Amino acid sequence: EAIETGDRVFIHAITAIQPGEELFIDYGLTVAGEITDDIREQYACHCGAPACRRSMLGGRATSL
Repeated sequence: EAIETGDRVFIHAITAIQPGEELFIDYGLTVAGEITDDIREQYACHCGAPACRRSMLGGRATSL
């Protein structure tokens, strides 16, 4: 569960996390409108994991 406070995000686990255990977080962020190169750059992931999709973006948001 993520809790946003100001410009900080706190993530609370629903199960115990053991020391040294690897975590995977799929942010699945959405933005309204077109996903431009600038948006892709802003939400790029630089974690370096071999299977990383190199983006924190998820599916597309629908316009209202």
